[in-house]
Amino acid sequence: MGAETPLTFFGIPVTMLGYQQTILPILLAVFVGSKIKKLAKKLIPQVLQLMFVPTVVLCITFPLPLLVVGPVMTAVSNTVAGAVNTLFTMVPVVCGGVLGAFWQLFVMMGIHAAMIPIIMNNITTLGYCPVNAILGLTVWALAGVSLGYALSVKDKELKATAFGSMASALCGITEPTIYTVALTNFKRFIAAFIGGGIAGVIGGALGIKFYTWAGDGLFRIPGMINPAGLDVSFYGFLACAAIAFVVSGAISFIVTDPNEAAQA
Repeated sequence: MGAETPLTFFGIPVTMLGYQQTILPILLAVFVGSKIKKLAKKLIPQVLQLMFVPTVVLCITFPLPLLVVGPVMTAVSNTVAGAVNTLFTMVPVVCGGVLGAFWQLFVMMGIHAAMIPIIMNNITTLGYCPVNAILGLTVWALAGVSLGYALSVKDKELKATAFGSMASALCGITEPTIYTVALTNFKRFIAAFIGGGIAGVIGGALGIKFYTWAGDGLFRIPGMINPAGLDVSFYGFLACAAIAFVVSGAISFIVTDPNEAAQA
């Protein structure tokens, strides 16, 4: 991805896009690979399948996502990013609610990368970014989901895992919460949607702004400080983060079965 010249594959340009935090491109690649495997097993004699079926599957499946998924996801990303920026300018309350609720889904789908140029452009030209201010609230919502789950579930191992996931989320890493807490019961993911959405609506109404690059969770707080002095962006973000954390945590606690480990 750091190459100065664009890469090509037999003359076909390769879109340079990272998939480290995505799900749908990976699922699509695996699905295509499974179909290619079935076809290869039909065409290749059984005595040669052990060696050549995996080779054929890899040779076809590996470049296909890079050549097809990359451009498709880039086009989707650019469309979503442009729509979000336009929507935020017109109706920040609505956009704040949508981003606060569903941003983590955008990340999982791999269409979040297109927002980075918009955020950078806003900070460079305006000196702040209202969009990224809202995005930081989703992390607090997921941290609250982990806490609610940890307080509700009785199994000690799951409780310890959930507290660890909450600590990771508060440091800006939400994947442990998503994959060990939220996706194991989608009601808890909905809890994050609700908490993050409510906080996003309030944050959009207050007009909170992100002023400089910072991490997520607790590390996002310094980025909300206006160089001219503390204002509604700082205090409003703290209030919205607390709302996302508490609301999501309360709902997660309610929808979690305390005996979930026994059912697993």
